[in-house]
Parts: sequence; structure tokens; C-alpha cells
Amino acid sequence: DEFKGRKVHFVVNIAKVEKPHTPEFNEEFIEQLRGVKTDLAGFREILAQDIRAKYEYDARAKDEDVLMKQMLEAAEFEVGPSLLSAEVEQVYREHAENLLGQGYEMKQYLDHLKKSAEDYKEEVIKPEALRRVKAELLLRKIREVKAIEPTEAEIHSEIEKVISQYGSSEVIERLRAKLVPGDTYYEDIKNRLAYRKVVDTFF
Repeated sequence: DEFKGRKVHFVVNIAKVEKPHTPEFNEEFIEQLRGVKTDLAGFREILAQDIRAKYEYDARAKDEDVLMKQMLEAAEFEVGPSLLSAEVEQVYREHAENLLGQGYEMKQYLDHLKKSAEDYKEEVIKPEALRRVKAELLLRKIREVKAIEPTEAEIHSEIEKVISQYGSSEVIERLRAKLVPGDTYYEDIKNRLAYRKVVDTFF
């Protein structure tokens, strides 16, 4: 407030003047970007692999969605209220986290929709949660009946894919030490592989 409405002079020391520039795509810059030391041709191949993986993932997700809809239409079973309630809360938290990632609070979103949290859970979340629970139970039963389990080699390969996304050698070593049988994330990887193999039996 003491400077309000007054002309003032400041003395400053300029430490550095910078301007934007296009970086040179050399090995050092690529290593900073992807954590892999390679030349421009190798970098292009990495991008090509990423694009192929994205298309394959999207195509598989579409096929799996169609398959699950057909399976759920054919299967008739009830879901316990406590199991469904827990999944509703989980899906609700995921929706809230997704909104937060976009810069919105769940309360703001609900105010915009003119819905209470209870109404949103009942009308939007519950159908999604029910579908997810039924799909998981169905896949779990098929996995049990067909005795489908991923091999150690398949699990190891998937873990290496996860680890390869990190550039720091220190982080990689910590992950290798952590991702062993009994670890929560290890078991999650194992289960995801098993369910993928279950789905593959239908294609």
C-alpha cells in the first residue's frame, strides 16, 4: 500500500537473458527425454513402437468391450450388496481423481450437474460399478474353471515392460527388488496377465 499511486524506480541486476530455441536431437537430449541412449533413427523406432502399441491397445480394448457385453448378456447371477457398495465407492473415487486431474473438484462438477453425490452414485456410478464387478467375477470363474495362470516367463516379461518406462537406473533397481511374488503390484500384474489370457481364449 505504501507504493500505491506513486512513481517508483527499481535497480535490478540481470543475471541471464534467454530465448526459446529448438534443441538438437542428439544422444544426450534423447536420453533426457526417454532414458535411453540412442541416435535419431533409434528414437524414431521408439516412437513407431509407441504408436503401434497404442493402436494395438485401442483395438484390443474395443474387442474386449464387445466380448464382455456379450458375456454379461449371456450370464445371469446376482452381486452381493456389500461387494457392489465397495465397488461404487471405488469407481466414485476414480471419477473424482480424474476430475481433479482436469482441474475440477467433484463438488463443482456435481453442482454443475445439479446432482447430489448420492444421486450421482445411483444414476451414473452404480451401473458402471455393477458391470465391472460382474465382469471381474465372470473372468475369475472362467480362470478357475479353465485353470488359466500366467507363466513366470510371461510375468517377468511384463515386469520388464513396466520397468523399461523408467529412465533412472536407481529406480529400475528398486523396482526389480520390489516386484517379487507377494508384492501387491506384482500380484496385480499377474492377475492382469491371467485375465488377458482368459479373454484370449475367446478370440
